[in-house]
Amino acid sequence: MQRNEYSINRDIDKNDSDIIDDIPGNHRHDGDKKGEIMAHLPTILRDIARNAAIGLGFGSFFYLLVGVIAPGWVPVNTFSIVTLFVMSALIGELTFLLGNGRISGYIAHCVLTFALVIAWILVNGWSFSHITGGLPTVVLVFILIYAAIWTISIAHNKLDARKINERLTKQR
Repeated sequence: MQRNEYSINRDIDKNDSDIIDDIPGNHRHDGDKKGEIMAHLPTILRDIARNAAIGLGFGSFFYLLVGVIAPGWVPVNTFSIVTLFVMSALIGELTFLLGNGRISGYIAHCVLTFALVIAWILVNGWSFSHITGGLPTVVLVFILIYAAIWTISIAHNKLDARKINERLTKQR
């Protein structure tokens, strides 16, 4: 067993948090989480932006893919693209909020994602009648796209984990 080169002198190392709290402008209090949240705000904002960007990437890719495979299903105009961006970013945030590893979170994510897609279709004033097969086709396409996105995400996460494990093995 390796000995730690650092040691703690219990006589010198005392908790001076009370002194720090007395400094003007420092508003840290027991039970006050505001300071804790503010300290993590850059990380939180980075995560929000990253999740929204991932959602935008998936949403844009599949919007274009559906447009190529079935022209006319999703009309391309400024409003539909802007609403697609909003919907895709929200789905990205849902993934962050509900992807907690529990089956209930994944079911809620699927249901809410489907609700956002239906809301997007309705907000854009599209009807299901112009789509061959109507609503059942929309449901089938949703399931296929949803499964493809999760397959891509899981494969990506496994690849990242493998790379991290390889780096850790090399560092030993």
